[in-house]
Amino acid sequence: MIRGMKKNVQMKGTKDGIQIFLSDTASIQELKTELISLLEEQKPAPYSGEKLAVQVQIGNRLFSEEEEAEIANIIIQNSQMKIGAFYSNVMTKADAKKWKEADQIYSLATIIRSGQIVQVKGDVLLIGDINPGGQIRSSGNIFVLGHIKGIVHAGFEGNKEAVVAGKFLYPSQVRIADKFFWF
Repeated sequence: MIRGMKKNVQMKGTKDGIQIFLSDTASIQELKTELISLLEEQKPAPYSGEKLAVQVQIGNRLFSEEEEAEIANIIIQNSQMKIGAFYSNVMTKADAKKWKEADQIYSLATIIRSGQIVQVKGDVLLIGDINPGGQIRSSGNIFVLGHIKGIVHAGFEGNKEAVVAGKFLYPSQVRIADKFFWF
């Protein structure tokens, strides 16, 4: 390695295996250059077995698919390692949206009338009644502050841990994932 060159690439052994840390302040070109230098310093002995999976930590940035492929190729071609996974401290907008939907409680103040079907991603809090013939479906939990006379389906995407809480005074149907309960 050239004297005075920054340490934008570091390799460490951890209890989870080998990890390569790539600085999130360096350019992709600097990272590629330093990664090649670091791997060449390792001077691997001839090896014909399976390559060792390595985790690559990229800090507070996201790589494009092309950048990930370039880094993976450098590691594969210059070492006895392969990429196990890339880890980042940030997430894509799509991942953030999924997380928000899964973590949010959707509030609804209305009466669900006969023939109405209300479907919600995540948990739902209904302030009002569900009349006979009305239905509420949620991929998460359902909490009803009112009378449940219709159909309540929590965890409709297969979440068997979902719960339904409400006042069951009349014949109604409760579903959790693929299970049916009658009251």
